[in-house]
Amino acid sequence: MRRLSLLLTVLVVALSGCRQSRPLLRTLPAGATALEAAIEIPDGYDVRTAGFGASYNTHVSGGSGSSTQQPYVYVHAVERATGQNVLLVYGDIRRRAEPVLIVRMQPERAATAGR
Repeated sequence: MRRLSLLLTVLVVALSGCRQSRPLLRTLPAGATALEAAIEIPDGYDVRTAGFGASYNTHVSGGSGSSTQQPYVYVHAVERATGQNVLLVYGDIRRRAEPVLIVRMQPERAATAGR
């Protein structure tokens, strides 16, 4: 369990791009409506935790550049049938409700058995 929590911590830090010095999300002005989005959890999974983050992507062309904000959602879930832990990563949740990445977490002995 300790290695699982370490793996989750490393994945979250790697995905979050935590070197940003400015706030990643703008606050809404008073009276503005919040964005609402729905994600789909694949059948057969129980959600344990979920989180939200954003990272900046910088595009440089010629002498100018622009930054775009990429929001993402990550969900730690457990497969009901096998008990296997997974990390579901959702990108661009405004346009896509399905996960863009599914990370299956295996015990160390199973992951290194083929080496």
